[in-house]
Amino acid sequence: MLQLFSAMLFILLLSGAEPASRRPDAPLLRRTSKEVRRTREYTAHMRFQLPLPAAALTLALGLICLGVRSGQAQTTPNGVSVGLLQSSANLSLLTSDVLEELSSAASGAASSTPAGTAPATSNSTFGTIEQSLSALQSEASGAQKTLHDQYGISVHGLVAASYLYNFDRPVTGNNLFRVYDYFGTNSVELDQGELYIELSVANQLGFVLDLNTFNTGFKQYGSVTTYWDVPGPRGGCSGSPCSWLDPTRAYLTYTIPVGSGIFVTAGNQYSLIGYETVPSWQNVNLFQSIGYVFENEPFTVDGIRAHYDFNSKVGLTLGVNNGWNAVASQSPLQSFEGQTVLKPFSWLTYTLAGMYGTVEANSSARSGVIDNIVTVTPTDKLSVTGEYYWGHQDAGAFLPTPIVEAPVYPFNPLLYAFPSGVLTHGANWWGTGTWIAYNLTERMQLGLRGEVFDDENGFLTGIPQQLWEVTTGFNYKVTEWLMTRLEYRHDQSTAHPFPSAARETSFACPGLGTCSASGHTFSGMDTVMVTVIYFF
Repeated sequence: MLQLFSAMLFILLLSGAEPASRRPDAPLLRRTSKEVRRTREYTAHMRFQLPLPAAALTLALGLICLGVRSGQAQTTPNGVSVGLLQSSANLSLLTSDVLEELSSAASGAASSTPAGTAPATSNSTFGTIEQSLSALQSEASGAQKTLHDQYGISVHGLVAASYLYNFDRPVTGNNLFRVYDYFGTNSVELDQGELYIELSVANQLGFVLDLNTFNTGFKQYGSVTTYWDVPGPRGGCSGSPCSWLDPTRAYLTYTIPVGSGIFVTAGNQYSLIGYETVPSWQNVNLFQSIGYVFENEPFTVDGIRAHYDFNSKVGLTLGVNNGWNAVASQSPLQSFEGQTVLKPFSWLTYTLAGMYGTVEANSSARSGVIDNIVTVTPTDKLSVTGEYYWGHQDAGAFLPTPIVEAPVYPFNPLLYAFPSGVLTHGANWWGTGTWIAYNLTERMQLGLRGEVFDDENGFLTGIPQQLWEVTTGFNYKVTEWLMTRLEYRHDQSTAHPFPSAARETSFACPGLGTCSASGHTFSGMDTVMVTVIYFF
């Protein structure tokens, strides 16, 4: 399996990868001095811009080739499943057919036609492509079923690509205060390539391995403190594959046979905090652009937790971990987390979660967060979710790199805390959001989100401000394995942090000595995004 995945990654590199530089000004997701240095390095590294059809299809099809054919459980003398060999051959042939059709279509579109002659249509060509993709998906579904039924292994994933346009046309080329859609203000981006593998067999030790690449993997890896992140001019693992392949989730599972079963997990896993989550085949969220509340909550934690369902209405989870987005920490397992889920009625769910401890990997300063989420589903078409989140950080934590506004505005107060960059007093923040989803049909879903995030001390966003945003759009399910999205988002701040198209200028400033910003900065930002997601 590892050999197949390695081969798939090698094919990706050969399919036309071109390096493109990244500006070293990505917003910091965590904020120790080591991580400030490391995030700047990774955002300055090259990333891969693959031709979209070849990249997306090669990744998805390569991942699916891990499967075996449904209904074939015979083995060869050396123990290799005949179904595995046959399915790999069938999927490889289908993959070749699809890529050949795409190549033919591209060649036909690029070829010139005689003057006065209408170009030939390619409906039949793309019809053949659709048939090949459908056949491939059918083959993959059978492979997934056999893997699960015979071996207890589930293999899933997704590939997502987007086009985003930023009406501010920022000179930085990036979208400030965004997460996985931070890169690219007028370009097609490969947002995510995910491979999810889970082993789940009754009364046995299991595991979950969730790998991400493209922009999601790039962003996740840049936000996490790892054991191989050592001091140095480039860090201990600064190059490929570490900067573009991220093990977002990697943990062991076991169910202790007590009562209804105590489900224990140990390793790197999603945080208990927040309604939105890192996108995956299990949950792609309501919108491709993730909001402020998620951006300023822990993405993942590394530790041990246990979950127990008392009945169908009450569940409890408790655990200890290394802090926010930290695989390695100087205070291991000194942060505590808990979550209670109450479902008194079929249409109402309430979740209360909290986390407290040495949240930052390289600081002993303690922090605490409390999160409340209420979801109401009055009908099978309508879902409304509200979240309120509050946090506090003790003095002594490292500050983020300050956001610098245009020189016509007063200096950011955080600048005066540098060059030491340490919080000298406690900081508070809070955020609230509402998500409304309405299913017009079985295939089309309308969405609306509104959020307010107050960072009164600038500890999380890099400048004292209050942010709010509104996002609206719809999701359309073309097939069970293909989704398209269209969304519009407006961001607004009480400060002026959003860069414009004006040329950057340098000027003297406190703390850092020299600052740079676009000649004019805005208090608002508007973007529109179109996304295509392929699931398997």
